[in-house]
Amino acid sequence: MPPRVLLIGGHGKISQLLTPLILSRSWYLTSLIRDPAQTPTITALAKDHPTNLSILVTSIEEIKTQSQAQAILSSTKPTYIIFSAGAGGKGGPSRTQAIDRDACIAFIRAAVATPTVTKFILISYVGSRRLKAPWWSDEEWAATQEVNNGSLKNYYPAKLAADECLSALTMTPDS
Repeated sequence: MPPRVLLIGGHGKISQLLTPLILSRSWYLTSLIRDPAQTPTITALAKDHPTNLSILVTSIEEIKTQSQAQAILSSTKPTYIIFSAGAGGKGGPSRTQAIDRDACIAFIRAAVATPTVTKFILISYVGSRRLKAPWWSDEEWAATQEVNNGSLKNYYPAKLAADECLSALTMTPDS
């Protein structure tokens, strides 16, 4: 049986690129979007594989706990999860924390607790790190730190918290 993919944040730029790719593999896709007005855009992306697409309209901004995320996983039954949602700088720091940190962490924890979920892909931010990447120059690291502490001062810690949660819960001794 083909994998079932839950794409959280289905209307985002990256998700709109992923949707036709996922469907072209004859996989089943549930695209989670927040606004019913986004449905025609998602439906158009599935024009070659309309029967493999489901659309779930719900706001993940309200997802605060693992059990709330688990309810969505129980209803969609994914094999793979792609978390590509984000506040997109809209709604201020509290909305960024609610989506980019809290909802993401709730879905990570629910996924780890669900044996049928075998992959969790988190679309993150390249600057979401505590230490300089070995391939970065000192100048690139300094520029990243300036952005993290400046224009992304609310986004960076939210993404870092989600990334670290995913790493902590999915790392095995052999990883």
